[in-house]
Amino acid sequence: LDPAMANWRASEPNDWDGSADGIEDGDEDFGQFDFDPSGITWNDMADNGGGGNSWPIFEFTGTTAVKWYKQEVGGAKTEITGVTSNSLMINPTVTTTYFYEVEAAGLPTCPTSITITVNDPPTLLSATNMVACDNNLDGDPTNTNKAEFDLVQQRNSILSSGSNPDRKVFFYESNPKAMAVSDSLSTSASYTNVQNPQTLHYRIQNTVTGCFSATVGTFDLIVQDLPPEINISDFRECDDTSAGNDKDGKRVFDLTQKTSEVITALGGTSADYEISYHLSLLDAQNPSTAVTSYTTSDYTDEKEIFVRIKSNATGCVRYDNSFKIRVDKLPELAGTSYVVEQCETDGEFKYNLTTIASRFSSNYTNETFEFY
Repeated sequence: LDPAMANWRASEPNDWDGSADGIEDGDEDFGQFDFDPSGITWNDMADNGGGGNSWPIFEFTGTTAVKWYKQEVGGAKTEITGVTSNSLMINPTVTTTYFYEVEAAGLPTCPTSITITVNDPPTLLSATNMVACDNNLDGDPTNTNKAEFDLVQQRNSILSSGSNPDRKVFFYESNPKAMAVSDSLSTSASYTNVQNPQTLHYRIQNTVTGCFSATVGTFDLIVQDLPPEINISDFRECDDTSAGNDKDGKRVFDLTQKTSEVITALGGTSADYEISYHLSLLDAQNPSTAVTSYTTSDYTDEKEIFVRIKSNATGCVRYDNSFKIRVDKLPELAGTSYVVEQCETDGEFKYNLTTIASRFSSNYTNETFEFY
């Protein structure tokens, strides 16, 4: 025991064993409070004899005082009044230091403190809707349009509104998930919408403090229709001398002659669509491969031409409509004249000229004849 803190009664401790010899022999090795008119002092005594064994146990109530204080950043230290316990339930809105001080009469104050740092939530940055074109070419106007959306691009767009090096954006399919900061959407791959339009939710996080924006932002995923699937008639022309001779199946086709038919089938005007022609389905996906004409190589060359249609209103493109090119042979006359002799009856001469069509062409069943 620190001697400076001792409060022994006069002549104590004396290790009294009845002889008052003051010799330390272990007879009185237990301390007690000794109450008498002179005050509360200490006395040593034995635990196996005398009245000490029957001394009662006293419960002492401290006479200390406890005070709470708080001090906001940049503010003055002020006492928190009305607190009767040794704990506080608090919800500070700014960084604040709380002080707990124990005071006892005649003794130094025992203080302790704790600082609660309150970080401001990041400001919610605005986002614009994401618009894409339907990624299937089934031509079904009743099903849900679907497209792939790059959420990394959307995140960069949101953060581009200012200098935000310590910010992240997290996307969610519902507001409850966003509020709970639970089950955010992965941005490692494109996201495919499940309905059209579809609302996505997002929150901003400060990567330094870990705090999220207090509010939840939203934007819509909108999938536009493709131009419709249409029927385009095959492009058939007779052989001519535009390439080679008129008997070799080589002919130059001006593909732009089909544009009027295509526009009419779309139900629009030339101002509504951009039309181009391509030699394959793969080529039709690239506008730079457009052609305006095609030359057949022979009569068997029935080339399929794919029509790329771009809507000027939405920017969406359809490229799977097509038609075929065909060159028809010119009729070949086996002869230019044929003599028919018949007896006159009743002063009239009647003859069915169609019966001699086979005399002029071997393909007469597929040809129309006119006689003069």
